[in-house]
Amino acid sequence: MNILSDEDLIDFVYCELAGQQIRDKITDFTDYAKWRSVVNEMEMSVATVYRIGIFNLEMVNGGLIQYFDNAYGIFAYETLADFKRIGANLSYQILETGLKYVNPKIYSDERFIKLVTEREYEDYENLISSKLSELDNKYYELNENEDLGKLLADYIRKQANV
Repeated sequence: MNILSDEDLIDFVYCELAGQQIRDKITDFTDYAKWRSVVNEMEMSVATVYRIGIFNLEMVNGGLIQYFDNAYGIFAYETLADFKRIGANLSYQILETGLKYVNPKIYSDERFIKLVTEREYEDYENLISSKLSELDNKYYELNENEDLGKLLADYIRKQANV
């Protein structure tokens, strides 16, 4: 694993390890409880890479509202724990704040999944136009203060003891 670049290592874990488990076990991505269960049953380092990977992809392609609108937000609370686990404190703060806007009643489990998958966000227009956009901008500026790829690759290497 030390011969792989950080990016190649993350891509391998995301595409080959997590991706294979997803392909083997999920045929219906609208079965959100099963999808979440499959990911949460993965080895911790693999699940961490998967959840942070999908968060980052959604953020880069459309921000927090896309993350939630595309139902990847079902993993938001686990992703918070992932950020904490790898030491991505700034990313943690952004997602935590976003969750406060999207889920102010602090729903969990099945009720939270319904909130995300059925887009039951309160004050939707205000979220899109201001609060989540501000958080998106903070995320886009993170590379100056937090190298998420490096933190994630270091975490993977540490877990593999290499």
